[in-house]
Amino acid sequence: MSDLFLDESLSPGQNTVATIADDFLNPVLKVRELSGQIDWIATQRKVEYIDQLLVLKAHKSVAIRRKLATTVGLLGTSEILEKLKIWQLSESDRQTWLIIENSIDRISRKNDSSQEYNVQIYSVTEAISQIKRQISEKTYTIEGEISEPRLNREMYFFGIKDTQESRIDCWAFMGKIVRMGFALNEGLAVRVRGKFKLSKASKLYFDIEHIELTGEGELMRNLKLLEEKLFKEGLFSPERKRKIAKIPEKILLLASTNSAALTDFTKVLNQRIGGRTVYLLPIKTQGVGAEFEIISKLEKVDEICSLYNINTVVITRGGGSKDDLFVFNSEKIVRQIYSLKTPTIVAIGHERDTTLAELVGDIRASTPSQAAELVCISKDQIIGQTNQIMSFLRDYFNTKKHQYQLASNQIFNLIINSIRLEIQNSRRILNGLDLTINRLISSFYSINQQLWQSILSLVKEQIWQTKNILAKTANLEQQIRLEIKQNLEINRQSYFQIQQVLKYQFQNYRQDFNYTARQIDLENPKYVLNKGYSLTFQNKKIITKKSDLKTNLPIRIEFMDGKTGDLGLH
Repeated sequence: MSDLFLDESLSPGQNTVATIADDFLNPVLKVRELSGQIDWIATQRKVEYIDQLLVLKAHKSVAIRRKLATTVGLLGTSEILEKLKIWQLSESDRQTWLIIENSIDRISRKNDSSQEYNVQIYSVTEAISQIKRQISEKTYTIEGEISEPRLNREMYFFGIKDTQESRIDCWAFMGKIVRMGFALNEGLAVRVRGKFKLSKASKLYFDIEHIELTGEGELMRNLKLLEEKLFKEGLFSPERKRKIAKIPEKILLLASTNSAALTDFTKVLNQRIGGRTVYLLPIKTQGVGAEFEIISKLEKVDEICSLYNINTVVITRGGGSKDDLFVFNSEKIVRQIYSLKTPTIVAIGHERDTTLAELVGDIRASTPSQAAELVCISKDQIIGQTNQIMSFLRDYFNTKKHQYQLASNQIFNLIINSIRLEIQNSRRILNGLDLTINRLISSFYSINQQLWQSILSLVKEQIWQTKNILAKTANLEQQIRLEIKQNLEINRQSYFQIQQVLKYQFQNYRQDFNYTARQIDLENPKYVLNKGYSLTFQNKKIITKKSDLKTNLPIRIEFMDGKTGDLGLH
């Protein structure tokens, strides 16, 4: 049924009742205007309009129904008590129901003219006893939130308060609270049953016989049990959390269309880094059907990520009441997020709000804006890390260059020393050969001289054997000469072989040295410049992309010969 409003053109008292009845179904009326008309009837005490006002008891605006119940209680008579009781039976709003109850009680007491009052004087003790008897005769059931609970010996003391900050002090034996199976935490919504008590100091207490969770309290209890269950199953385990890509190219965003969360996320993401592709998968984040829609959209996430090569998923919504955010505590939604193959960031509500959907996500963000900060590193961070890497590479290559130079010098010295050593060894060998030859020659001359002396002696002794001795001497001389010639040839071949070995080893050392030198040159960072490339700097930074060039600053180009020049961009 549409909100009802009175026509602003009507002045107070001009066909007011007729207008309310006639315009009851008029969709253009506004609650603010209708509320003003009800206030005017209450302040002018227009009792004759009560029956017509009761037509608004089915109005969909809770504010109108509460104002109506209050006005009827002020102006109503016993004739409308039955209508109020019928209204009370169909009223869904708890506060309105209490106002109707109060109005019924007010009208009943106001019209009870048969009650007689007897004047009686009581002492203080008697008055307290009388009050105790009266207030302890009836058992009451009260709903509210627990306030300031504390344990003193065997008794629990706490307060019960409502949204209007009204408070009733309560007490209960510890055994009764223990049997309830839950802790008395601040703000827990409960329903208590018991009787009122009055202390000797005339302080009113509510003696609790039974206490149970209601509404949000029961929800919070069930939520706690669900969280413990999922925790034991490992859904919130830090070991299963996956890392988010530092610079994702494509992002799938699940958020409500035209929501503040969507605006905040895209705004912060654009400020931090550009060029990212964000796919929006609209979801309903609260109200009837929200859970079913969120689950149905989550079932499509893996398929969408595979189709569009998306590597990061973000689920977010802005702040709201606990009731608005409670859909993200659904066990089905939590398990669906847990089953996603793509790393997921979940940001629901504000910093103080925490849902099970956030706990199961790979990363929890406190707000949609923080989700945009966590989904990708910023341009400043990229530039800073790039500069750090370039500085590291420069230091690394300078260090390697120095190390290669030292290694080259060591290798060169090692090769030279090895060659020198081989030459020295060869010289020692040749010197030894020379000595051997000289000794052989000396021995030959010594043997030859002795031989001639023997021959002369034999000639003197046996002249007739001269021819034979001369013949033997000639043969011996030939043999000696042949041996000397063979020894010289053998020594000459050995010397030639040694020269060939030294030459071959020297060529191998030289090839190894040239190969090592080429490898050292290849490691030189400026080797690439020899191929015709150059390095472009702007504002003391290496430019790798055309999009990084700034037209208002000069550029510096470094060539193979190390020469640079500053050029302007036009």
